[in-house]
Amino acid sequence: IDWNTNRLTSNSNCWATVDAVTVIPNQLYNITMNGTWAWVVTYDDNDNPVSVLYQGSANNPENFNVTPDTSHIRFGMFDPHGQLTYCTVKAV
Repeated sequence: IDWNTNRLTSNSNCWATVDAVTVIPNQLYNITMNGTWAWVVTYDDNDNPVSVLYQGSANNPENFNVTPDTSHIRFGMFDPHGQLTYCTVKAV
């Protein structure tokens, strides 16, 4: 993700949800993935970025909770080793 615009850019070391994922605003979600530098951004109905909910760390796996402020999120991660094998999103 380009952090200046919160827009997706092509990068072979990254993985991201290209299409926004529909969620329930103000619902708590748990996201887990075996990658590093995870991120979550919310988008409005016109696909404009609204807010950054999470920016991760070098920890692998990443396991965190977010509460979206819109009904659309995109999430992804940067992993220079390219070893992502799972990503789960669960309402808590």
